[in-house]
Amino acid sequence: MPTGYNNNNMLQTNNRIDEKSGQQRKRLDRFDYATLPLRAFLGITFAYAGLQKLANPAFFNSASPISIQQQFKAYSLHSPIGSLLKPLIPYATSIGFIIALGELAVGIGTLIGLFSRIAAIGGLLISFSLFLTVSFHSSPYFTGSDIVFFFAWIPLIIAGRHNIFSLETYIVNYADKLNQNAKSRYGQRQAEMDRRRFLSTSAVYTAAVGLILAGGSFIIGRLLSGNQKALSSVPNTPNLSAPSTPISPGTSTNHNSGSAVAPTNASSTTVAGTVIGPASQVPMGKVAAFTDPYSGDPAYVLHLTSNNFVAFNAVCPHAGCTVQPVLSQSVFQCPCHGSQFDLSSGQVISGPASSNLTPVNIVLSNGIIYVTD
Repeated sequence: MPTGYNNNNMLQTNNRIDEKSGQQRKRLDRFDYATLPLRAFLGITFAYAGLQKLANPAFFNSASPISIQQQFKAYSLHSPIGSLLKPLIPYATSIGFIIALGELAVGIGTLIGLFSRIAAIGGLLISFSLFLTVSFHSSPYFTGSDIVFFFAWIPLIIAGRHNIFSLETYIVNYADKLNQNAKSRYGQRQAEMDRRRFLSTSAVYTAAVGLILAGGSFIIGRLLSGNQKALSSVPNTPNLSAPSTPISPGTSTNHNSGSAVAPTNASSTTVAGTVIGPASQVPMGKVAAFTDPYSGDPAYVLHLTSNNFVAFNAVCPHAGCTVQPVLSQSVFQCPCHGSQFDLSSGQVISGPASSNLTPVNIVLSNGIIYVTD
């Protein structure tokens, strides 16, 4: 067969391959442009979430209701993986640092396009863990953001390395140019090793920048918080404590189911409940905190008027954070996401919570407050 025929045939084949490769690159570029808004949103959101945790001293302060320790305690009571969270409560601070650094790494990697698929997988795992712990009970399910984030990461995992606004692609292309001579002089294996070394060096520099951002946010957050009071500490809510001496069973029929009821001294029903403390520890118009002996959740009791008390579970129904009483505004407010509830009725005033605080049944007898099942 003539040599010219073979050359023409090979040339046509190569042209078809180049044309097909060009079409594939255009499709990939279109996909990259189509997912660019999603990539920017996820990258900025996760980087911001990580920096916000590091910059907020309350996140690592066990006395704050928005601390990682308190959140672990609340989530362990209601999360489907609560039994796995309880043993981790003593290590909550370390886990909080890891989560914050992980979110920052995922955000930076997604934004600059470095180890894009690994960053997307990390984002998906973080979102899934937050779904199981934080927003699993959100109802309807689409009111919880974590399940949305989980599915939002999947296209970026499928896409892998990006072709536009991608540091990894730039590094690979630049390394290929530098290694063109190396391929001919030392072979493909050496060129591939040089490219990996170049990529690893860039990753180290990027990690260093990320750590500088994390450390800077941590330090600046604590410097700026010196003269600030967090919502968690205003006002100081006293804890209701049971009397040290045993209380003989009293009698009353005044159970509280979220509405104020004035008890009477005369009654014919023996109180069957758990003592949480004397009513004298809750001045009129004030709130005291206690632990619900039946659910184990934090709770509040409010002294409305003379001998009129109401009590509510303090766990926000949106994502499980502990709400705080703001007496000046007559509301319970969630320090995590801003939901507000009426102080006297527990009814939701503003979201994202979509349901009311759960009332706790209490009985007042002989000046002692009981919680009943």
